[in-house]
This record gives sequence, structure tokens and C-alpha cells, in this order.
Amino acid sequence: MYFIKKSICLSFLGVFFLANTSIGQYEKFNLISKKIYINKYTFKVDTFSINPRTFKIYDKNNNQLDSSEYKLNSITGEILFNKIYNDSLTFIYHPFYFNLKNEYFKHDIKLNRPTDYSEYNPIYVSSKNETNNQFEGTSL
Repeated sequence: MYFIKKSICLSFLGVFFLANTSIGQYEKFNLISKKIYINKYTFKVDTFSINPRTFKIYDKNNNQLDSSEYKLNSITGEILFNKIYNDSLTFIYHPFYFNLKNEYFKHDIKLNRPTDYSEYNPIYVSSKNETNNQFEGTSL
């Protein structure tokens, strides 16, 4: 009886860990791959912002370009090359699903409340005054 319970628990744990490792986070998640002919110094890869950690460029021989050969503006999705390649390059990257160059929650400045300090009456607390009368100075 004990052996059956133990084997059922172990099989359940084995199935759980197997499912967890197969469904867990992937290292390559929704990467976009584009092969584009480049014949100028600046190029816009995507209209969305690009995650610079996942951005890679490969030449026609599948050799990865060094990051010193280009400069990525991840906010606008543009690349500035140090030289003109006149060749097809493969771009592999993950876009951000929000655009960092857009202004979100933009509203008219008239909707802000005016700052009125005439009603501001702070309560000053002093450690020098050791009186315990909380109604001192009031008309209560």
C-alpha cells in the first residue's frame, strides 16, 4: 500500500516537472526575423521599439555582425551602419509591444487643477513647546 502511494506521488511529480520544463519560458520567444537588402547608412528595421538585448544582425554567410559595426536606436527602431554593405542582412529581434517614442496619457493642460496656496494652512509642530493643551489658540 505504501509503495503504491509513493509511486503515484512520484509519477505525479515527474509529470508535473516534465510539463513545467516543456511549457516554461522559452529562450527564443516570438523573435522576428527579417532579411533585407541594405544599401545606405541608416535603415529603419521596425516601426515599434526594439529590445536591444535580443537584437542581432547576420550577413549572407550567417556570420553575426559585431555591435561595433552599427549603432541601434532601440526607441525608434533605426540602425546607423558604419559602412554601406550593399548586401542582404538578416535582422533577428524582439519588438516591444509598446512604442517608446509615443506619448501616452497625453491630455490638455487646462484639465489640470490650478494650484491655490491661499487655502494652505500648515500645522506647525514644535518640540520646544511642551504644553499638552490641544485646544490652545482656538475658539472651541
